Amino acid sequence: MSIGTCVAAVAGALLVSASVAGAPPAAAPIVASDFVFLTGAEALANQVCAPGLAGADQLAHTLSAMLPALGLDPRLVVVLATQPLICGDLFYHPLANDVRGIGYQHEPSGELFDQTPDSRLEGMAFLNDFPYWQAHPAEFQNDFDHEVGHRWGARVHALIDGVDSTELLGRDQEHWSYFLNSGGSPLEGNSWTDLGQGQYAAETALGPGRFSDLDLYAMGVLPASQVPPQLLLRPATAATTTDCLGQPLKATSPPQSCGPYQTQATPVTFGIADVIAAEGERDPPAVPTAISVDVAVVVLGTGAQPLDLSECQALADAVPARIADFATASRGRVLLNNLVTAGADCASFAQQPSPPTSSGGCAAVPSDVSPTGPIVALLGLAFCRRRRVSPSS
Repeated sequence: MSIGTCVAAVAGALLVSASVAGAPPAAAPIVASDFVFLTGAEALANQVCAPGLAGADQLAHTLSAMLPALGLDPRLVVVLATQPLICGDLFYHPLANDVRGIGYQHEPSGELFDQTPDSRLEGMAFLNDFPYWQAHPAEFQNDFDHEVGHRWGARVHALIDGVDSTELLGRDQEHWSYFLNSGGSPLEGNSWTDLGQGQYAAETALGPGRFSDLDLYAMGVLPASQVPPQLLLRPATAATTTDCLGQPLKATSPPQSCGPYQTQATPVTFGIADVIAAEGERDPPAVPTAISVDVAVVVLGTGAQPLDLSECQALADAVPARIADFATASRGRVLLNNLVTAGADCASFAQQPSPPTSSGGCAAVPSDVSPTGPIVALLGLAFCRRRRVSPSS
């Protein structure tokens, strides 16, 4: 059987599973002290991995109906799984936007849209399996900020050389270009240093960075008048150089986290007025004060192992830590307000620790979890896009 045939087969099988998963879960969600735990969510989680199923949309809409029933109405939901899925994908899934001038006009949905009119939910940050993050804490800090940050950026065009340009954007036209001096933003780009005589050096730490002034403008917490001129480079030698993934260096390359890189380049300076010329004024306008954004974290019970006490406690510790990190990354201007508080403690619903399992992220689903198990086992690697040196979405 070819990979294409296998993909079609698993897609059909998962579609049946997804229709079941879209219904209310058999076990009621557990509201813990910092997150909502949804048991038996294997099919619900893995459907986001199969191409052609719109699984992310199904999961997001399931959660948009579930959370208000629990008395929770967040603007953003962050989703984690207790065990590795059949893919390693991370992404932000937009559901609503009511802000003009931050680049959403370039999305297929258009600038203003609302797929969840019965709730305040604006989007879902899908962060895959928690065991991976336990083994890669610096990535967890960065990627949490990255996916949540996608609520607002990075999508804007700018007027460069007199024309509407996407030159400041990189991968998928939703991340900053490798050649943009973003100061090491979680939304990519690089931290560039001017060495003089047309030489520039890039070196950007893999760990958590700070959102750039353009990010903060899009978030609505830095007025246009306070956004300084921005630097974009046009390098002389990029075509003959490889990036941190060993691929030809280009605008879509990941940040320079594998060691310093130096190049001769022509600097291009643009300002927020050039962004506004391409995108229009931000509406509502950015303000110079901090904002609070209500969020909820949902943990999907996946894999053959039940949620054990040690992992539950690690989750309870990680959620407030990531929320605090986001405040730091936004320079105290965007404060995530966790709506899930005063719930059950881990000892009341988690099991005693079981033997450790692999934290890979590309593990096949055990065949006794759902009718699609045998097919999924064949296709685990076909769907796998494991986490890497830079964010995947």
